[in-house]
Amino acid sequence: MIGNDVWIGGQLIIFLGVAIGNKIVVAAGSVFTKDIPDNSQFWGPGQGDSVAKE
Repeated sequence: MIGNDVWIGGQLIIFLGVAIGNKIVVAAGSVFTKDIPDNSQFWGPGQGDSVAKE
């Protein structure tokens, strides 16, 4: 599931069953293996560990 007001860069991978919350910014080339909470930003490459709350 992908929430509302989400900005997603290209060439990323979202694994089956992963939920992307509301008001999220996702950088290009990201890989998501776990849920991303609301109001977060993800800028680093890797497995969804570089999440920063606003």
